[in-house]
Amino acid sequence: MLQDYHYYSVHYFADIHRESICLANACDLAKKLNLAATGKPTTTRKHV
Repeated sequence: MLQDYHYYSVHYFADIHRESICLANACDLAKKLNLAATGKPTTTRKHV
């Protein structure tokens, strides 16, 4: 019974956070596209 509760709670948690995860992935993709378009990294990290 406890295993079933854990299974369903994990999936319920995943459903709640799926939208925010998609937004985070979209943000990451936008950074990559910006890097490709400008040739400059969007972070302050220097590439040596």
